[in-house]
Amino acid sequence: MSAPGAGLQCETCSAMGDTCSGSMATCPSNTDACMSMVAANKMGGVEMKITVKSCFMMSQCRKFEGDMGKTVTSQVMGIQVGALIKDVQCNKAPICSASLLLILSGLLLMKFLF
Repeated sequence: MSAPGAGLQCETCSAMGDTCSGSMATCPSNTDACMSMVAANKMGGVEMKITVKSCFMMSQCRKFEGDMGKTVTSQVMGIQVGALIKDVQCNKAPICSASLLLILSGLLLMKFLF
């Protein structure tokens, strides 16, 4: 088994609105999941949403999932204190080397069977 973060990749982005898209980034060794969070602040009576996606620790991501509907108490991934957490999604980041190993194993098995 590889160390947390080893070979993991997540989409990273930050944008106003309900979604964002960006490039894939190799995760630091202290992360093991991809997190997507949508939060909202009211500015002049208008709700402004921000979406961020990044590598994250699964345990912390799960905590934010449990905090949906609550306000952010400390700045996280560029989301300001006081913003309302609208949506959080936690996904295990894909392990590039493991995916490649599965593909190669499948090809070898097919070669031997057929």
